[in-house]
Parts: sequence; structure tokens; C-alpha cells
Amino acid sequence: MPRFEHTKILDDSELAELRLCRDDLIAERADGPDAFVATDGPLEQYRRTIEVLSADVGGQGQPDTQQVVERFEYTLPAGIWKPLFRIPVARALKAGASPTQPWWAPADRLEARSVRILGLLCTLSLLDGYLGTVITQTMTFSADEFGTSDRGQGIVLASVRIGVLIAVLLMSLADRFGRRAILRWSAIGGVLLTFVGAFSPDMIWLGVSQAGARGFTTALGLLLIVIACEELPSRSRAYGLSVIVLSAALGAGMAVWVLPVADFGEKGWRVLYLLPALALPFLRPIWRRLPETRRFRQAQATRQVEHIGRNRLILLGSIGFLLAAFSTPASQFQNEFLRDERGFSGSMITLFTLTTTTPAGLAIFIGALWSDFRGRRTLAAVGAVGGALFTALAYSSTGSLLWTFSLLGTMVGALVIPALGVYGPEMFGTAVRSSANGYIRMVAVVGSATGLVLVGWLSDSIGSLGAAFGVMCIAPALVAIIVLAWLPETSGKTLEELNPR
Repeated sequence: MPRFEHTKILDDSELAELRLCRDDLIAERADGPDAFVATDGPLEQYRRTIEVLSADVGGQGQPDTQQVVERFEYTLPAGIWKPLFRIPVARALKAGASPTQPWWAPADRLEARSVRILGLLCTLSLLDGYLGTVITQTMTFSADEFGTSDRGQGIVLASVRIGVLIAVLLMSLADRFGRRAILRWSAIGGVLLTFVGAFSPDMIWLGVSQAGARGFTTALGLLLIVIACEELPSRSRAYGLSVIVLSAALGAGMAVWVLPVADFGEKGWRVLYLLPALALPFLRPIWRRLPETRRFRQAQATRQVEHIGRNRLILLGSIGFLLAAFSTPASQFQNEFLRDERGFSGSMITLFTLTTTTPAGLAIFIGALWSDFRGRRTLAAVGAVGGALFTALAYSSTGSLLWTFSLLGTMVGALVIPALGVYGPEMFGTAVRSSANGYIRMVAVVGSATGLVLVGWLSDSIGSLGAAFGVMCIAPALVAIIVLAWLPETSGKTLEELNPR
């Protein structure tokens, strides 16, 4: 159990304040003279004690002071993320009682169970991020080996999206058999089918295997967000989504880190499809510690019967379609653009991607805090329009402007993720939440396929990816209109308030 202590010189009023029970990151109750334990908070075990060592009698007009030692003993929830929070938690405890949460914490005080679950979800999100980006990062290299044109790449990348039908089935099963069981098989299925892709003799084999892998991976990513939203308090759902997305981005970054192996030979790209198998031995401990969500258990116990709201499904499906029609080709064609139109090597692509996308994590985190504290709709509209405009400019630029506009595009566009990402789980009841999100993703995938084919066709016809994306900016502009005109504000409302039976 971590322990630390610090000494303070306090007057009588300051000592009296120190002896009060805290109600910030930790909620305390007294446990004897000058001893306190937690009644709520993110720590598994917690104890604070105060010891007065000496007292000095102040002079005339001077208050009496005491030398006081404050000691803490606590246990952080287990997991690979524990080292990241040792210093921030220690500093928050040492700083003393505060009327607000630390800047890095969500608006609501999380209990230890929620923190433990969120940590497990973030660990799985690492795998989800890697699996979801491997074909994006390797397409230009596999296309060289198999002799596939730009238009052919667009068709293959669009065809891979048919795997969303698998995701829809899995999400429907999650409403029937539970989130935890389907999450497990989604992770295993995604890893095994990605592994198969390493042995592709042609582009058709690669496309078919990745279609299956994409289906399992899509279900995995959706279920991570559904579980987080069902477990976290009302003002922390965007925060939970943001740390899951950031973990996925880290996983995607891992694929970028190893991308330079593609420069070693024509078949070097296949290594990226083999590496996820290394994660299989680490999945079993996660399943042992990850419980089923309380809301799903309650829905099963009460045999809730709900129907998917058609208007909400159409509204969120339209947003998903339009966003994907722009964002998917913007991501998928980036390596091809950098390699063929700007002459980047695999190593240079890695440097460019890491430089221009890593800072977007800060935008996601800030956007999540803003969404939970101040609302989601305006932020979503700004992110959709601004991100698209900067991205289109990046595809039309060279040199330093290419790097600058790409950085701005990813950072501004990243604001959409926490602002809109929680609407899918929020707008549907527990008994149909997974199924509804599966359907929304299916519509978004149709938008992805449409955008990929359309951008590929426009690029070949006009002769420039920059002009193609300039035309495609119409889609995120429509998203902004829909969000501001018809989406309700959900920040601070419980799932039951948003979905009364």
C-alpha cells in the first residue's frame, strides 16, 4: 500500500480545517481521533491520519502554531494504467481539501469500481485501436505488392466495411447475452482474423479477411463505449469516452511505430498483421476482472422490453453517415497522398503522422471536459466544420503548410469525438442500446464506403485529392446544421432521464 507523509506548520484555525472530513477526490468519514477513511472515491483502500508533533506559543498578536504531520495510506485500482496516476493522486491528496475535482479528473467523483472498469476498457481499447488502423497504414504497401490502383484501393477499403454486418449481429447479441461475453469474442475474433491477413496471396484475400476482422473490431469498439456510458455517472460519460478514444489512438500509434518495417522489403507490411496475436495471453486476466454492467443486469432482472426510437436512429444515423463520408477517406488516403503525391517514405509518414495527430489527444481531453461541464452541441458543430476545412487545405498544401493544416485539422476535428461519441449510448434504453449503436455504425460504414468510392472517383477525375476533399466538405457542414437544429443537449442527465420508459 503506497504511503507518504508531509509536515505542515499550522495555526489553530488551519488545524481545525485539516481535521474536517474531505469531500473532493475522496469522501471521508472519521475513524477515530484524527483518523479518516474513505466512504467514496476512486481508491481501493484509503486512510488519512494527523499527528500534532509540537506547539509553539505565538508572541503578542501572533497566533499559536503547531507542527503537524499528515499521513496517507491508499491503494490505487490495479491495472497497467496505475503508474500514470500515482503522482497526480498523491499531489491531489497532498494539496488538501478542495471544492472541485482535480483538473485531470472528471466532473463527478468516480468510485473505485468505475475506475477499475474504465482502466480495463482502456486496455482493451489499445488492441481495438491497433486492429482498426492496420489496413489503413499498410494499404499503400500491400497495393504496391499486388499492383492495385488508387481506385482499386478505394474499392477494397470500401468493401472491407461490409464486415459491419458482423458487428450489427454481435451488438444485437450483446443486448441478449450481455456486454461482457460479446466483448470477449469480439476481441479474440478481431485478433485471429487480422493474423490470417498476414498470409494474403492477393488483395481479395486481404480484403475478405479484413472485412471479418473489421466486423469484430467494430463491435469491440462500440461495446467499450456502451459499457463505459452504462457504468459512469452522468457528468463523466464524455470523459470516459475520451480516455477510451485516447487509448485507441495510442494503439493506432503502435501500428505507426512499427510501420517502418514496411520499408525493409515488399512483404514487410505483413509483420503488422502478425503482431496482435501477442495480445491473446493478456486477455484472460481482463475477462476475470471485468464484470457485467449493472444496468444490463438490472434490465435482465426486470425483463425490460424497449423499442428503438426511429427518429433518434435516423437522426444519429444521418450524422454518422455524413461524418464518415468525409473522415474515413481523409484518413485512409493520407498515406497514399503522402507517399505518391508528396514523396514521403515509410519513416517520413510515421514522423508526419505522429507529429500531426499526437496533439489531437489534448483536444479530445479538453473537448470531453467541455462537453461534460458546458454541453456538447456547439462544440460538435465547430469541430465538424473546422476540422473538415483544415483537412481539405492540408490535402491541397505542401511543405510547412501541409504539416500545419494537418495538425489543425486533426485537433479541431478531434473535438467532435467526445461531443458526439456519447450520443449513441445516451439516446437509447438499456435493452436496445447495443443494437441501436450497431445500426448507427452500419449506416456510418455505408457513409465510409460512399466517401471512399466518391473521393477515389473525384481524385481520378479531377486529378487531385485536395480538390476532392474540398467538395466533400459539404458533408460535415450538413452535420453542423443537424446537430444545432435537432440534437438535444444530454450533458448532466442520467441515462434513465434521457430514456424514460
